[in-house]
Amino acid sequence: MTGLPRASLGRVLEELGTTLLDVVCGDVRLTRDIGGVVIHDPLDEPALPDDALVMGVGLSDHADLARVVTQL
Repeated sequence: MTGLPRASLGRVLEELGTTLLDVVCGDVRLTRDIGGVVIHDPLDEPALPDDALVMGVGLSDHADLARVVTQL
């Protein structure tokens, strides 16, 4: 276990900014801790911890985004 503090979605956005991240699902006002960070890979079955922050690298088509969010 690390001694680093847990982070909420709002804190991650505050630190990294909207230039790097776009929220397509979730509420940034919630203060619940993120349970882990996962990068979406369409060729791999996701192993998602509870309250995961999922990064959809390379997803830009609205239909693909909707399918991934629904699947998760």
